[in-house]
Amino acid sequence: MLELTKTPPTEFLHVSCPADRLERIINFLRDNGCTVSEDEDYLPAEEVCDFRPSTILRGARGKEEMTQVELSRRTGISVRRIRDMENDRRPIDEATAKVLGRALNIGYNVFL
Repeated sequence: MLELTKTPPTEFLHVSCPADRLERIINFLRDNGCTVSEDEDYLPAEEVCDFRPSTILRGARGKEEMTQVELSRRTGISVRRIRDMENDRRPIDEATAKVLGRALNIGYNVFL
């Protein structure tokens, strides 16, 4: 059985603010028990994560534990077309995105 820890969970937060308020905000955070790191080595999520529609399609299919064949059956889209979309060889248009979104239980706009 897991034991409870005495320290509360830690969350990380990236904050952008006007330069003239930065020092006041840093002091406020420190005064309230926060650790403030002014490390500029952080990268925006867009530079680290792959947000291409092909990757999102592959990930959403995996999340639903669905094969390309099963997705094809549920959507009426050929397995070859699904494979081509997942491998960035074919774009996902709005109509296809809506069909995929319904089959994968996610909003279709993630593919656009």
